Amino acid sequence: REESSALRTDQLYDVVGNAAGSVFLADSLGVWAVTGDVWTEVDPNSLEALAVGPDGTLWGAGWERVLSWSSGQAEEYPSTLLGEGDNTGTVKDVSVGPDGVLWVTTANTVARYDGSDWAWWGNGAGFPESLYPYWPESVGVGADGTVWVSHGSGMLRFDGETWTEVDPGSSQPKGIVVAPDGRVIVDTWADGLTVFDGSWTAVTAA
Repeated sequence: REESSALRTDQLYDVVGNAAGSVFLADSLGVWAVTGDVWTEVDPNSLEALAVGPDGTLWGAGWERVLSWSSGQAEEYPSTLLGEGDNTGTVKDVSVGPDGVLWVTTANTVARYDGSDWAWWGNGAGFPESLYPYWPESVGVGADGTVWVSHGSGMLRFDGETWTEVDPGSSQPKGIVVAPDGRVIVDTWADGLTVFDGSWTAVTAA
């Protein structure tokens, strides 16, 4: 449905935009597309995170599922595709690389969808054994295809073949944005931002 509206709730979870100038908002009451002054309801269910692919497809992460919307049509993927083990149903984040490949984090795994097949990694299934458990949080993909994942006490980097443990120098990294120039910008639980441009730099309120 369409209406002219303000936010319906203060519980705003994510905001993304597309090349056409529309903005998509996920809040505790659903997902909206905003174009100019027109608000269009995309989905009536709450989602944790959103991402837009290079082809304009909108992706969302929610409890026990991943959703996509292309040409107004919704498609749902159950969390059973995202790996095995406890807490895999807690789908945390989605990100789409420049090649259109989708990356998803759950509270237990990281999964990839290339448009036809799913693959996933986790503890004892491709992750380094230096730290357990990981509790993945957010995921970001760079223009070079490098995948960055935050977890409970650090970060992981995937070069296409191997996951490597990364120390960002800040505790409890959360959300990740990979800028067009390749910088990795991470917000943390209590240490401000940490930025990687060849080395890690902390950016605090001070």
